[in-house]
Amino acid sequence: MMMQWGQFMSHDMAKTTLQPSANCKTCEPVPSKCIPIKISEKDPNSNFKERKCLKISRSAPVCGTGTPATPRQQLNENTAYVDGSMIYGSSTKDLHKFRDGRTGFLKMDRFNDMMVLPFDHGKCLSAQQCTASFVAGDIRANLFLGLSAMHVLFAREHNRIATELQKLNPGWSGDRLFQEARKIVGAEIQGVLYREFLPKILGNSFAEVIGVYKGYDSSVDATISNEFTTAAYRFGHGMLMVSNITIIARKIDISNHRDLLYPFLRQFF
Repeated sequence: MMMQWGQFMSHDMAKTTLQPSANCKTCEPVPSKCIPIKISEKDPNSNFKERKCLKISRSAPVCGTGTPATPRQQLNENTAYVDGSMIYGSSTKDLHKFRDGRTGFLKMDRFNDMMVLPFDHGKCLSAQQCTASFVAGDIRANLFLGLSAMHVLFAREHNRIATELQKLNPGWSGDRLFQEARKIVGAEIQGVLYREFLPKILGNSFAEVIGVYKGYDSSVDATISNEFTTAAYRFGHGMLMVSNITIIARKIDISNHRDLLYPFLRQFF
């Protein structure tokens, strides 16, 4: 759970995005857009025999960076604050994808008599070739089953809170109901992060590094640094128990096995 919560928090605070025009199909470097990695003719990896390079597109930069005086910084697509952006998205446009109309609730689908995130049916090429994929505030919700479970858990929690608030305040509009429930969910996430996760990670250094909360300070720059997202916070990957993960790397014909349309959902949800 330590690893899983860390990944969940990572997706709340940061998400890099590629430049729309960075369509790197060449092995020649394109300034500010493409940084191909050449493959040696002596490389022992058989998968590289027919390739001269690894074509890599660079992340979108922050405007005004990328000069000798101002080193290039990557654009953060998510809000850097711990505010549940992996659940609600980081823009009003995205929010409309997850909110259930003008109500105070998040959209959810029913599966096995339980509520789960909406399925992205656009991922299905046919009834025989379908990748079960959830629609969530962060596209990476489908990277790992444990991560998907966290997203479902907090979407359910939002709707649970919204239901209770609606009972207590029947006169509230859908907008207020939604925003109040969202605030409470954000506070719950912050509580777990600062009261449970970080004290375990930092140990005796927690009091010195974090200290006692004294209220919101608007003068603090909450920007997430490249050093944190690309290096320091990667330590969590070492906490992943590879032996407990089963990877399915083949297509499954599910025409006669409809219960396999969404594998593992019974175990996780």
